[in-house]
Amino acid sequence: MIRTFRLTRLTLALGLAFGLTAQATAATWNLQDSSARKTTIENQLIQFNQSLDSTNRENKYSQMETSAFVFYRGTAHIYYYDLDQQNTIAGSPYQNGDAVTWIQGDMHTNNFGAFDNDEEKVVYDLNDFDEAWVTSYLYDVWRAGASLVLVARENGGFGNSNINSILNTFGETYLDTLEDYRGNSDEKGAEVKESNAYGLLDEFLHDAESDNSRKDMLAKWTNKGSSSRYFDLSMDNLGSISASEYATIESAINGYKDNLTSSLAGDSSYFEVHDIAERLNAGVGSLGTQRYYVLIEGETSSMDDDRILDVKLQGTPAVYPYLSASQQQNVTAEIADMGCRVAIAQKAMLTNVDDHLGCASIYGDSYSVRERSPFKETFDTTDLTSMTRFTKMAEQWGKILATAHARADKDFDSALVPTQFESVMHDLTDGEHSEFRSELRDIAKGYADQVEADYNFFVQLRNSGAL
Repeated sequence: MIRTFRLTRLTLALGLAFGLTAQATAATWNLQDSSARKTTIENQLIQFNQSLDSTNRENKYSQMETSAFVFYRGTAHIYYYDLDQQNTIAGSPYQNGDAVTWIQGDMHTNNFGAFDNDEEKVVYDLNDFDEAWVTSYLYDVWRAGASLVLVARENGGFGNSNINSILNTFGETYLDTLEDYRGNSDEKGAEVKESNAYGLLDEFLHDAESDNSRKDMLAKWTNKGSSSRYFDLSMDNLGSISASEYATIESAINGYKDNLTSSLAGDSSYFEVHDIAERLNAGVGSLGTQRYYVLIEGETSSMDDDRILDVKLQGTPAVYPYLSASQQQNVTAEIADMGCRVAIAQKAMLTNVDDHLGCASIYGDSYSVRERSPFKETFDTTDLTSMTRFTKMAEQWGKILATAHARADKDFDSALVPTQFESVMHDLTDGEHSEFRSELRDIAKGYADQVEADYNFFVQLRNSGAL
């Protein structure tokens, strides 16, 4: 069975600009739920997860069985494959060669979160940049929209008209926020914190700050020794490493600290390494990716202000194979190192960023480095049980995403993004906000239907032992 979701208008000849392999046609979303699609899902999952050992692969698949939304979180690679196969981006009238910026790349409701900025204030913003690249903003907008649909359906009580309203709120707030930034630089300092959050978000941020502290985080992950802390390897989420691995990572941290762009650069006492452990069982899409926690001295010799660095292996993002050669090369010409790419994306899309953001080379592989925030928390979307609650969160998600996209344009680095994103978007959507929202609704609901069909295939494959 194939169902077609039509967009409001079509544009032609944008395929080459955005790395899409087919020529642009009338933009549609075709739901695929045949046996051929089941085979595609099986092949995609086998290929993408073949580098994982059997334990990590089983842990990842077990998580993905939880729900269609969790399955969606673990399959960004299928999302980009699908949009390429159906040439979807090129079919949008709200895309052209100038409508690019840094995208987060795996945009869904659980990739917003609480953490502290470099001023030690707890904020709510984008918090995962492993899949970031410079390309069409629509990848983020549509992927976020589909996640809203999936969450609403799983929470129950939201009919089609409710979901349309939620998507309208998200899309309109996104456009209105970009319009508010035209002709000024207000996006550079914009932050969502307890004082300006609303709905359930202000309470969430209050709890994230009051219920957490550096002392608590250190007590959770480490033990105190006679002269320094060390990681608690009795935890299921930490593993030991060999002496040679320890020495290699310690040396890499020494090199990383000398190349920081913050005031911490070169501070040997601050970055004195006290312990290193392997970080296990983290995330969904990246579960099984090589990752380390590195415990360092921090500002003083006190054991209570130690810092934990999150050091994570990085490769090319899921969107990369589907970009044009020029879109691949424009970024790699400036940022050849994938770990550095992740750090730079975070600097581009956020404000008052973590002073520890950087990258390191370990055994010739590229790793991103950032501090593990003591206030790291994810908003529980199962609490969105009414239209009032959901609408208020959709507004804030739309504003945060628009702000990140606006920050990351030529104002951050004109060599990577030569345009003023909010001005380009004004030219594309002025007088057509209703049409933009209609397109978003069609794609978000249509792709959510696809995810649900794919999830059912995945469960069948699991039950049969094929995965």
